[in-house]
Amino acid sequence: MKSLEYKNDNLFFDGIAIEDIAKNIKTPFYIYSEDSIKKNIKDYISDASQKTLFCYSVKANSNLSLLKLIASQGMGFDVVSKGELHRAIKAGANSKTNSLFRSRKNKRGNCICSE
Repeated sequence: MKSLEYKNDNLFFDGIAIEDIAKNIKTPFYIYSEDSIKKNIKDYISDASQKTLFCYSVKANSNLSLLKLIASQGMGFDVVSKGELHRAIKAGANSKTNSLFRSRKNKRGNCICSE
């Protein structure tokens, strides 16, 4: 099944009618397919060495539920700010196990680092 498809003139996302979602959640809203995200991560990292760490940029989307899902798939995080670092840690990132915190000079000239 595709993540997004029409059935009888109704739009469905992962088998759930978008109309039903919109009745229960204030619009506009974002919806994500957990299965599609997991599959895409698996496909992306499947040919890499086990020593290779792929990192998701927290700046791209800091949704905590999404970050937790990404962390659960063994990916690390690219963070720049203290806020991004905080969210990555909250999502389950740990620099000693599976995550990389990339330090860069920010606008104030400060540096964030992790061990």
